[in-house]
Amino acid sequence: RAGSASQSWIPGAARPGSVSQEGDRNSRPGSGQSIGGHGGAGRAVPKVVCLTVRILPSYILRQHLVPFLLGFGVVTFVFEMDVLFDYLDLVINRGVPAPAVLQLFLLSLGFVIALSVPCAVLISTLMTFGRLSQDNEITALRASGVHLFRAMLPPLAAAGLLAVSLILFNNYVYPDANHAFASLLVDIGRMRPTVKLQEGVFISDFPGYQLLVQS
Repeated sequence: RAGSASQSWIPGAARPGSVSQEGDRNSRPGSGQSIGGHGGAGRAVPKVVCLTVRILPSYILRQHLVPFLLGFGVVTFVFEMDVLFDYLDLVINRGVPAPAVLQLFLLSLGFVIALSVPCAVLISTLMTFGRLSQDNEITALRASGVHLFRAMLPPLAAAGLLAVSLILFNNYVYPDANHAFASLLVDIGRMRPTVKLQEGVFISDFPGYQLLVQS
């Protein structure tokens, strides 16, 4: 029977084919209400974005570290190779003590460091951002809403710290290292006068004399 069938439904339940107004009101999100509810994915997106921005500076700085160390080592080796054979000649042929030559080598690093650090910064910057561009990571950052300046901010801050460190190094450490290097060369020349003798070159280091050593 239609009458008994209509009375057999549970009170408060919607009939088949009908939509409850209360359920419709509960199912529709209001103004400013998230679709995902209180614990859904609606509030997970800001946390992911904040976590990405927090990881980004350390990630970019880690990418700079290995190229910086590699470039610093290679440039320092290239500059030191220019005088390395001269130091070996002092030990082998001129009879200069090895500790004195090692001290000369360490004191000459002041000049090399002042040139190697800027070259290493340039190499690490080119290699890091070149790799990020090649792997489309910069495109992914821009697509995620991260401004390119935010990606450049950590290297700029690190470069500023290096610049301040180099200013202090060039003002306080580098002049003293050069003075100690020149003083040690003078002491070695007094102990071993033959160090200044070079074949086929006029030597005027001795006051009142002009020397020419033939083969």
